[in-house]
Amino acid sequence: CSRDWSSDVCSSDLRTSRFYSYTLTTSGTVSALLASVERNGRPTSPPLELGIGVPAGTGCAALAVTYGGPTLVPQIKQDFSTGTYCVRISDVDGLPQPATFTIRVVHP
Repeated sequence: CSRDWSSDVCSSDLRTSRFYSYTLTTSGTVSALLASVERNGRPTSPPLELGIGVPAGTGCAALAVTYGGPTLVPQIKQDFSTGTYCVRISDVDGLPQPATFTIRVVHP
């Protein structure tokens, strides 16, 4: 992920599920959006699950979840206290082949 003072942008290949952790040092509103999904360099919009939660073992236990495709507006927006959290993206419909995704998490 690339990080600046208030957001994380993560891009990678998705086969089934991926998650990324981040730390909130200040309480506040966290928003997440699925910015893009591509297959073979072409935009696509398969139904995917996007969630914000807490790291749990080798996964991310989601506290807030949404389903859908890429969008330019936050799909999840929720208040969280300080602590370590994660964003998870998962295939829900059986991707026929890996897809490249970009998600953005904005936090205090």
